[in-house]
Amino acid sequence: MRASSGVRTGVAVAALAAITATTLVACGDEDTRIPSIGYAVDNTVTTYNGGTVAGSVSAAPQAFSRVLPGFALTAPSGGAVSDTDIGTAVEVPGEQQVVTYTLAAPAVWSDGVPMTCDDLVLAWAARSGRTAADGAPLFDAASTAGYTDIERIDCAPADKVATVTFRSGRGYVEWQSLFGAGTMMPAHVAARIAGVPDVVSTLAGGDQDALRRVADVWNTGWNLTPAEGEDVGTVDPAVFVSSGPFRIESYSVENGLALVPNERWWG
Repeated sequence: MRASSGVRTGVAVAALAAITATTLVACGDEDTRIPSIGYAVDNTVTTYNGGTVAGSVSAAPQAFSRVLPGFALTAPSGGAVSDTDIGTAVEVPGEQQVVTYTLAAPAVWSDGVPMTCDDLVLAWAARSGRTAADGAPLFDAASTAGYTDIERIDCAPADKVATVTFRSGRGYVEWQSLFGAGTMMPAHVAARIAGVPDVVSTLAGGDQDALRRVADVWNTGWNLTPAEGEDVGTVDPAVFVSSGPFRIESYSVENGLALVPNERWWG
């Protein structure tokens, strides 16, 4: 959202633990002042990916819920509520549990690349605990709940629709919470950094070296370290892309994690 005067509106998330929240207004005259809201969180943000073991114990889930939204968000009551800005999820009647996920037509990452079913496939591969080499999971996922019950995801690379089939007899009652806020990382970024054509064909192909590279990106490729001193802590927008109304602008010890409006947000 932008103020009518053209002044940029931002949201700052404290980088270090604190117990109070305060409203911050940058110094300057009325024409240059940047209004912002400061939020204090109880841990340091160490990664963009809250699904990793390290990410789950950092403040990533709190900081990025509106930077990396998904098909569901958490209601005040604690249950899952559909986030139709991202898309729709519909359970298909039948003996075996099947859910069809359709990403909204205008849904794009902040770099302009469309959100696709590749993003769901990466989330499942990482969080199912079943993508392994030499008997050990390649992805350092904090939890596999629900995702390990998925048998397969039918997805044509770069398509907007994914059909998720759960294992026979292993239907997941809380399926509406799957692929929610913070779970879907940008598969196209992971593919580019890992040097693979796309995540879907790479996971299906079984090339162990390629799988390891994709997993390495998911595990540590989105790590965040705040800049020190006078460095504003610019964050690479081509790597830390957003799918929500806010995106990361900078991260520093002095000024914390600064989130600003995502100009490509369609919701």
